[in-house]
Amino acid sequence: MAGKTYPWREGNRYQLTINGEHFFPQLLEVLDQARDSIDIEMYLVTSGQVTARLIKVLAAAVERGVGVRCLFDAVAAASLPIASASNWGRRALSYAFTNPLHWRGGSRNFHRDHRKIVVVDRQKVMVGAWV
Repeated sequence: MAGKTYPWREGNRYQLTINGEHFFPQLLEVLDQARDSIDIEMYLVTSGQVTARLIKVLAAAVERGVGVRCLFDAVAAASLPIASASNWGRRALSYAFTNPLHWRGGSRNFHRDHRKIVVVDRQKVMVGAWV
């Protein structure tokens, strides 16, 4: 929200992208352009073609010297195959899981953070959801 506390800075721009079929190709393109850092916080990560493409792009970023940090929800990313996760570690991607289930957590276990945040080179930010 722009205002006195958070003034709009000249040169900034934004674009609304609706639906994952439009968002995801743009995300991959931005990640491909990363030169310094990639930080990702994401709720849902499932195995499959989309995750395989994401892992490939992140691994390529690491290989060209980009620092990559990923934070995923422990429950929503539970179906991420161990083979993929171990491959991430071999390629020196830094990843962690947050908000695990607690057997005494009761209904608090359902309080999940559905944020999707990607920050590239501390300059480009993508926020939202895709399906």
